[in-house]
Amino acid sequence: MEFDRIKKWTILIYANGNNDLEPETWQAKLAIETSCFSNTVNTILEIGRENRTLVNIFRPRHALSCEDEAWTGVRRYLLEGGQSFLLEDFGKINMADPYSLYQFVKEGMESYPAEHYMVVLGGHGYQFVGSMPDYSQELPYIMGFPEMADALDKACAEAGQKIDLLVADICYFNFIEVIYEFTKHAGHGVQNVLTYICDGPICGMPYAQIIEHIQNQPLCSINDLIKGLVEALKLDLVAFTLDHNMLESVKHSFHQLAETYHNTSPISELGLNEILFTNDPQLPWHTLAIRALQGLEELVIDYRRVSDNDYGLINIANTPTNNVKLNSLYTKLSFSKDNAWTSLLMKPHAIRVIQDKTDSRAPLVLAPEEVYAYISIMNPELATEEKIYVLKKLIAYKSWVYPVAST
Repeated sequence: MEFDRIKKWTILIYANGNNDLEPETWQAKLAIETSCFSNTVNTILEIGRENRTLVNIFRPRHALSCEDEAWTGVRRYLLEGGQSFLLEDFGKINMADPYSLYQFVKEGMESYPAEHYMVVLGGHGYQFVGSMPDYSQELPYIMGFPEMADALDKACAEAGQKIDLLVADICYFNFIEVIYEFTKHAGHGVQNVLTYICDGPICGMPYAQIIEHIQNQPLCSINDLIKGLVEALKLDLVAFTLDHNMLESVKHSFHQLAETYHNTSPISELGLNEILFTNDPQLPWHTLAIRALQGLEELVIDYRRVSDNDYGLINIANTPTNNVKLNSLYTKLSFSKDNAWTSLLMKPHAIRVIQDKTDSRAPLVLAPEEVYAYISIMNPELATEEKIYVLKKLIAYKSWVYPVAST
């Protein structure tokens, strides 16, 4: 390898438009093309495009044009000199498959060496579950957070590199359960994360502006670059460091807090927020609650709010639910394991039963009601019966045939 081939940064953008966000994903690609002029930065884009017929079914009031629908499927591009150069056409692959992400990151690191690496992931989020739904296959899929973390760790380990910054253009990513998943191994690949304070705009983050910022300041420190991005992007953003020991300490603090609450006699019937944000110094877990919250604060590198968004910078599950599937997916997260906090959310027996059934590393199938939830997000103006009609029309158009248990 020639030393002069090694640039300051390689930016790997995994833009899943195999869904209702295809128009926004395509516009992002066009904007990125005009931004890549630096000799110090490699920019590689893997982009998926579902056809506009699906998008128009999913978003019936948006009247999207099909004029720029020159192709569908998944392609990989090198972007430089204000142009994009096709590297590979993969056809109709599943971008919700963690193996697709693993291949992209590993091959990008090996083929475009740099001193620093940034990975950008874009797509709808699903709280505690995953992100980047793909509607191009025989069923709708989504990539689970455990699978996403494993894919990135494996790619980094095999390429012998680290991801200096993961830009998670994903809603509901700033939960400790999700963050911890990326540090569950001491040799984890992702070092820092930039994401929304809960949720962001449908159009996503301005990738072109992110690239321009790095091109203009390729030599600044990672922390200074992150702080500059938080300031420049003018969105509700938070950035945090991913340190294995710090995250282990945070998990232990929440475990101790919940364990102490359980052992208090008589057990008071308090909500989880009341337990965590108590102002009563006489309660046995008061000091532990303060320690747990301080642990979360210490992870934050920088943040900015440009709206009246009052969500926490880093949040934690605090609402018990009887939804068996959500509980099942929650217990796949490493933060939930051997952690008394989980027993505040669900019964211990249910935890054991659920964990025994969730070992798959494959992409997750989205049930009809979960697709319906995304239809509702994208079409808040539609009445319930209209959203149900959209769902039925979508399932018929894609010829999705669910197993009996999913319907």
